[in-house]
Amino acid sequence: MSQLKIGVVGYGNWGKNHVRVLSELNQLGGVYDKFFTSKESNKKIKFYDSLDELIENVEGLIISSPASTHFEIAKRALETTDVLIEKPIAMKTSDVLSLQKLEKKYKKLIKRYKNFYKWDFLISFHVRGKQSGVCIPLEIAEIIYTYYLDEF
Repeated sequence: MSQLKIGVVGYGNWGKNHVRVLSELNQLGGVYDKFFTSKESNKKIKFYDSLDELIENVEGLIISSPASTHFEIAKRALETTDVLIEKPIAMKTSDVLSLQKLEKKYKKLIKRYKNFYKWDFLISFHVRGKQSGVCIPLEIAEIIYTYYLDEF
């Protein structure tokens, strides 16, 4: 099975941390941020010009954009991939409930990225393997947590 690739939406403070860690783990599939274009890609980071283009090229997605954008991005992504969303998942309860329905409809997974400064942090991010079609656990959040602890 090929190496799973995770995309990141949002290249701000937290997005840069996700990108750094995924890059170090050779799991970075690319980045979409409206303030960056594919012309700014380099050896370590491939920037995509559209959200749809990123989603088409990854097996999982971390949404690390402003909270007001989480719902629309997750709604689009859940059609084809699993997502890990920075908190809050959405700005309105009705949007969270809509995402839960889409999660079931498309048989995808939503995980909320918790505050990792607390000792009770434990989360797994799952993506589906392209070749096997089974759900493969990728404990990426725990790995990210370990990297962040080293940074502080």
